[in-house]
Amino acid sequence: MLEAASGTLGLTVNPTILTRKEFAKRVKAQESFLTRAREQPKVWITGGESDLPV
Repeated sequence: MLEAASGTLGLTVNPTILTRKEFAKRVKAQESFLTRAREQPKVWITGGESDLPV
């Protein structure tokens, strides 16, 4: 799926994979990467916004 997305977007897709617990921990700590990523538009390869922990 990532190769297809990379081809469609014309750029390399570099996924960051986190457990729900780690994601929530980093959001709570206001980690800059996740803060920026959550504010920007997304291209969902699978799932959607509702799959992210609040």
